[in-house]
Order: sequence, then structure tokens, then C-alpha cells
Amino acid sequence: MGSCGLPWVVSATCRQVVCRRFPRACWRQLRCRWLSSSPPVSQQEPQAHTQPQQPTIASDGPLHHVQTLSRAELALVANSCGPSDPPSGPLLQEEDLAAAVEAFQRDGACHLRGVFASWVPLLRQAVEDNMASPGPFAAENVADSGGGDGSFWDDYVNWSRFSTLQRLVFGSPAASIAKALMQSSRAQFFHDHILVKEPGTSKETPWHQDAPYYFVNGRQTVSLWISCDHASEGTLRFIAGSHRWPNLVLPVRWADDSDFYRGATEHYLSVPDPDKPGATDPDGNPMRVIEWTVAPGDVLAFHFQTVHGARGNLAASRRRAVSLRFVGDDARYAERPGSTSPPFHGHGMTNGQVLRDDWFPLVHTAKE
Repeated sequence: MGSCGLPWVVSATCRQVVCRRFPRACWRQLRCRWLSSSPPVSQQEPQAHTQPQQPTIASDGPLHHVQTLSRAELALVANSCGPSDPPSGPLLQEEDLAAAVEAFQRDGACHLRGVFASWVPLLRQAVEDNMASPGPFAAENVADSGGGDGSFWDDYVNWSRFSTLQRLVFGSPAASIAKALMQSSRAQFFHDHILVKEPGTSKETPWHQDAPYYFVNGRQTVSLWISCDHASEGTLRFIAGSHRWPNLVLPVRWADDSDFYRGATEHYLSVPDPDKPGATDPDGNPMRVIEWTVAPGDVLAFHFQTVHGARGNLAASRRRAVSLRFVGDDARYAERPGSTSPPFHGHGMTNGQVLRDDWFPLVHTAKE
């Protein structure tokens, strides 16, 4: 086991994890079972800018402007999507992955069926590990919003504390899928997020984008929301094409709907209500909501800028999900009007810089 001063490299085969420097308090808790002498990953030179970026997103052109995966590369990704130990062949067909990439680029969200079916026990254990030992960002959203029926619990940025989450990040097909959907040459892990809506929970997840809460700008971003349970009415809902809107949506606090960045509303779009009759997008087109019923091991993949929400969970079963968030080649640090969520205090990055890979590790896939 290396010390926190050693470089680390992580591999999506889950057979080699060598450490790159990470905040000492986090790495001290990280327990690595797979050691390797692989060389460290090189980091791109930061591109610093003096002026903060406004929350305005270019809406023209395709999402991918760095690299397009060939059919051979898509096949390689598809064939990596079986469980790592023991292998049992691809769970994702090449044509299904190609269709998912097309849908993701077009709509900002897609559904991948059963890709994590063999990982469901580990996914559920990751949820239980986190709930048994919450981190500093854990929240009970029903109680925090003034009461109501049920429980809506979430927590994030805990991967360095739990081996279950480490195996999902570095040993599952998540990074390969993320690279394909983003059309990126690399997958850099941003953070984990666990969300649990207990049976009979009436509280909805409000419509929002993730991007304005984060300090990341870029067209190559993706969240892999991996379901632990069957969900229909309580599944995620997305506004198709909202990842291409020209400005970000105003971020609000879920407890009371107040502005997340106090008073900083000038450059943001109003929070949309696509269920309102006659609702239109910024271009005046009718909003189109897409949603899928999910089974354990299904993935709902969506762009950081895709507007999404969810109904309450009035079913008799839990709605648990593990969300793994990745960024690609063009992702850069972006200053926001206040402290972001997650905040990542002390990161030391400047506007326009590539995210530091000792805090946000590059996850290597099979072909690397």
C-alpha cells in the first residue's frame, strides 16, 4: 500500500489501482487491493483565464468536437461491459451502444438496459455502506423542506471512503460507457452521488440542471444514474434537447426554492415547468419530456446541462440509485457566483483550467 505522497493510476479493469496525490484525509481512508507499477497519467497544462466565465453555453454544433468513436471502438466498449470477474461476454450490444450515443447527443439523455445487472448486489451494498456512515454532505430532503411523507435521502463525494464505490468507479464499465457517450478520448471522474427515495415519499425532485451547481463547463459531461430497483412513476424525467439551451437554468435550493447563488439571477433562465400546458423552450418550441421505466442494473445517462426531475416515490418499494459523474476532454473549471455543490474546498483551480487529476482521477479503460 503506497503512501499518500505516491502517484496513483486507476484502471477500469479493477485489477490495478495505484494512487495519485489526493487530499490526505481522503486518501488515508482509501484501501487499495490492486497495486501496479504503471506510469502516472500525464496532466494537460491548465489554461488560465483572468475573467470569470458567464453561465452561457454555446448551442450550435455537435456535442463532440474532439473525437468521434469508430465502430471498432464502439465494439471494444460494448465488449468491456460484462462483469470483470468472472467475464461472461458483453451485456451491451454494439448497435445498442451506437443508438445510445446518438440519443444522448440528440436529446441529452438515454436509457441503457441491464448493463449493470451483475453489479446490483454491489450497488445496493454501496448504498447501505453510505447510509450507515453518512458524509458531511448527507441530507434528508423531506425533513429539510419542512416535513412531508416518507424520506428522500442523498449524499455525495464518498468514493474515497468505501471500497464498494471504488470498485464501481474503477472496476465497472462506467468509464467506458461515459467515454463513448461523451465522444471523449478520456473519462475523468467528477464525483459519486447516492439517492434514496423510500416508499410512500411524496416529495418530488424539482426540475433542474446539474451544471449550474457545479464548477465545470464543457460539452463533454455525463452522469450515469444506475438504478438499484424497479421504478416507473418515480423514475427520472428529462426535457429532451435542454442540454443545448443557450443559458443555464437558475439553480435553487431544494428545501425552499430560494436562489442557490443569492441574488445572482441575471444570466440564468427561469426554472421551467414542462408539465404546464403550452410550455415552450427558449426557442419557442414545445417542451418534450422523456422518461423510462427502469429495472435493477439499468442506466439513465444524461448530460450535466440536461434539465431533469422526478416525481415522488409512491410505490411500495424503495427507489435507490448510484450516480457516477464523469467529464471529458473539453471540461474546464468555471467560476460560479458562490460556493458550488459539491464545494470541494481548497481545490486551488483557476478559471478555464483542466480539472486537477489528483482530485478528480482519470479512469483508464481496457484499450489504454
